[in-house]
Amino acid sequence: TAKIVKRGLSLVKVKVTPKTRSEVIEITNVFRAKIVDISPNTLTIELTGHNQVNAFIDLVERNGIEEIARTGMTALER
Repeated sequence: TAKIVKRGLSLVKVKVTPKTRSEVIEITNVFRAKIVDISPNTLTIELTGHNQVNAFIDLVERNGIEEIARTGMTALER
């Protein structure tokens, strides 16, 4: 079987308060994700991968997730 490299792109809009904003930013940095939009009540975060996205969602869902958009997996043979 051929080895492949696969990735999926996800955008996750997380609800934040002034108290939780820094925690969500810290988690985002740990996952090497990127904050692509900031509003007073939400952060929109861009992540790539698969298991990484699921782990990120597990950590931030206690804050409340307003919306998630996923591309599905894209792959190339190594």
